Amino acid sequence: APHVPRLMHLLVQHGLLASTGCPALLPACASCVCMLAASVLPGVGEAKDTNYSPRVLLQEVSSGLQCGTMTVSDGQRVETAPNPTMPTRMASGKCESEALLRQICLPLLSLLPNKIPPLASGAATCLRSLVDTSTWRSWAPNILVEELCYKAALAAATSPPTTQTTISHLLLLRSLASTNPSAITKLAPPLIRLSIGILLPHPFSATSAAWQLRVAAIHLLEVLLIKASDYTLLSDHLRPSLAALEKCRRHDKLPQVRNAVIHSIHTLQTLQEQHSLIGTTSVATHSS
Repeated sequence: APHVPRLMHLLVQHGLLASTGCPALLPACASCVCMLAASVLPGVGEAKDTNYSPRVLLQEVSSGLQCGTMTVSDGQRVETAPNPTMPTRMASGKCESEALLRQICLPLLSLLPNKIPPLASGAATCLRSLVDTSTWRSWAPNILVEELCYKAALAAATSPPTTQTTISHLLLLRSLASTNPSAITKLAPPLIRLSIGILLPHPFSATSAAWQLRVAAIHLLEVLLIKASDYTLLSDHLRPSLAALEKCRRHDKLPQVRNAVIHSIHTLQTLQEQHSLIGTTSVATHSS
């Protein structure tokens, strides 16, 4: 797969940056990442239909290709050159497949905390699309999954609030919580607190970014609790999460937020009933 470093270099240097002026390019970049992973990893893959293919994307961005580093509008230099030590042959075994997937992910991982919004949110969007594929479920090694969980959580916690970057990070974390729940369990408590903090701003804002951010936080909170395998995690966080959702339902007037809150409250109340039943059964068994 000798084209992997070159395509990732082009995608970062030109695709993600260009998405600022051409938003339609961002889903094309995400589709390109998924198709690239499916094409170099054996046996699985589910590239999504798109009007852009890796060939089209390569042709459209290659005209401005420069190797090494790029300088963007605020003077920050971003490393984009491919690592020559990475494997470039078609994967023929588990270790090579994992190495190729890591080769695709590392340039995007390094951009998650980037201060340039198109790069940070674009990297998160591309990684989320990849995490949602069977390619990721089949080939992502534990160390890569854990690294992505940690860096995505750190980026979400440190990025400025009510921004598209934070929304993209929360959506990535939601996909990780759904696909790799065991890997994100250690990070669940701070992520739950982060989500609750987003749900209860003062005052509630009706701006587009703000309500989309609250909806993303609601969905992440719900998935973290549903996928939680730790009894202590549920005991400590289920009730305060429901209280935050109920307060959001009372004060937030936007229908998009209210619909998401009402659905999550119903889901988590059902989870609470099941949790209480399990707790009661456990106590009864212990007493007998």
